[in-house]
Amino acid sequence: MKKLLVFLALFWYGFSQAQDLSAAELNEEIMELDEMIKTDPSAFNFHLRGQRKYKLGEFKSALADYDLAALRDPDDFGIFYSRGMVKDKLGDFKGAVADYQKCIALDNRSAKAHFNCGYSMSNCGDKAGAIEAYTQCLDRNPDHFAALMNRGTLLQENGKFNEAVSDFDAAIALKPSLADAYQNRGICKAMLGQKEALADFDKVVSLDPQNPEAYYNRAMYRINHKVSGDFCADLKIALRMGFGRAKAIVAEKCK
Repeated sequence: MKKLLVFLALFWYGFSQAQDLSAAELNEEIMELDEMIKTDPSAFNFHLRGQRKYKLGEFKSALADYDLAALRDPDDFGIFYSRGMVKDKLGDFKGAVADYQKCIALDNRSAKAHFNCGYSMSNCGDKAGAIEAYTQCLDRNPDHFAALMNRGTLLQENGKFNEAVSDFDAAIALKPSLADAYQNRGICKAMLGQKEALADFDKVVSLDPQNPEAYYNRAMYRINHKVSGDFCADLKIALRMGFGRAKAIVAEKCK
């Protein structure tokens, strides 16, 4: 399975402190900000209150605060970044793209803004736009692991297997113990007819032995490319682990 990393890059003033607060402490800060806003309805205070609400999972209320903050300061990178984040949470990916594009207009150097824009574009179905956004992110931060994985996955989905392999190579150099990168690279190499695909599938099994798909993929590679090895053992392991797609293949190939 091709896996797209779906986390976003956090980049908010005030958010790092909020991450360390309990729910009770966050609610206490929100009440304090309620009082502050009565006398100082500034963009900063609305933004800060929105961040606390976001941390509590109160996304719609956080969005309302970010809207008020943006009205008061339409040139604040952090406000639009925060609003893009909460729109992603609410499933408004087109709105999130617009906010991240505003961030990029304010600071084109931000790798994180380009990354998040790519994530939201991907969720909108704009694969070409997402690939370009991840490329812009990597131009600014060549070691951005998630951008490499996500761009590689999109290139893989578009049939650009050589380019995808290059991204997965770079991702593996950064995190050599992540099974997903080897699995995706193995699939691409298999599609390119490269024998090295088997080594990647072997690596996935060694790194993630409880993943039934790892055994299934290795078995299917051996079957499809007529590579020697006990593919039936892999299929049976996958089936025992609950991977239903292996059942018909076992019945057909492992009598």
